Formats: sequence, structure tokens, C-alpha cells
Amino acid sequence: DDGRDSSQLIDICQSGSDSHERIQQHVCDMKNNGFKCEFIDVEEFITSHNIPDLIVTNKTNYETHLRNTKYNMSFLCDGIIRYNNKYYILEIKTETQDKFIMRDGVDPSHYDQATAYSLCFGIDEVLFLYENRNTCDKKCFLFKVTQEMRDNIANKMITCTSYLNNNKVPPKPDDVLKKTCTYCNYRSLCKANGD
Repeated sequence: DDGRDSSQLIDICQSGSDSHERIQQHVCDMKNNGFKCEFIDVEEFITSHNIPDLIVTNKTNYETHLRNTKYNMSFLCDGIIRYNNKYYILEIKTETQDKFIMRDGVDPSHYDQATAYSLCFGIDEVLFLYENRNTCDKKCFLFKVTQEMRDNIANKMITCTSYLNNNKVPPKPDDVLKKTCTYCNYRSLCKANGD
């Protein structure tokens, strides 16, 4: 579909990016302030852990845009941290105050994202840091990914790629939330497919 970005949506995205950079800088500063936490360069992690299917396509100070050639997946990684000599994927989320107040764990709509990242990096735990856009309060939750979860997401990606290779729109999964479709660039094709 044609882009439908409003100035408000653009500003919300820029505000989220600003928050990410501020938080990422704080994480980088932790080691210098005596904490056993280190912000790891994603490209160096990929090289040192010999991950052949991940390619860095763009890199800023903190965020890395990656492509997984095995699963035909493109994604932005907020970071990898090493805390007490253990690696964690860092995923930063900003949200409205209403959502934040009710936040008591990782949002289920983020499970697949965390699992896909875990599959790509071979890291079992994802640290989700949620920030309240109104007050900058933060809540942090640890999400543990199992092998069964990785196998499930790998199968989903392989299935999706087969539809792509056949130039067909896959059927919309039953568990897709309505809000997921709001910003999807394939809404028209999906509707034409009967979903």
C-alpha cells in the first residue's frame, strides 16, 4: 500500500527513536559507572560468535539493522548487553501511560519478535525495557525463549518465505491482532485475498 504516515505518526516514531538512543547511552555508561553491564557491539558479536546468516546492513551509534539470509528476515536490534558475563538481547519499547500503568510483564504481542531475535543470535534471554512516554518511568522484564518457541517461529518464517517465493499472500493467522494490521503495508493485498 502507499504510505499513509501522518505528521503525528512520524513524530511518535521519532520520539521513540530519541528515547531508544537516550536509554542505549545510559546502558553504555553503566560499565564506566561500576556496574557489571556492558553494551556489546552487535556486529562484533556476530563476528566473534561466527553467525553466518546475519548481515549488518546499517549501523548507527547503538542500533543495528540486520538481515538474516536463512530466514529472509530484516530487523533492527536495539542492542546486546553482557551482564555478569551473560549475554542478553536488549529490546526497548516506549508506550502510552495507560498501557504502562497496567504493564506487569512482556506484552504477548512481542513474544514472536523476541523469539525471532533469539533464533538469529543464539541468545536465550531477551531483556525488555518498557518506558512510559509521559513520565519516562521504566519497567524491565526478562523473557526466556525455549527451543520449542524457536522451532515454531522458524517454521512460521519458512512458511512465509514459501508464500513469498510463489508470489502469494499468506492467509492471515488467527492470532493476529487488529492493531497489527493498522500499519501494515500489505492491507490491500490481504483484503483482496479474503482476509
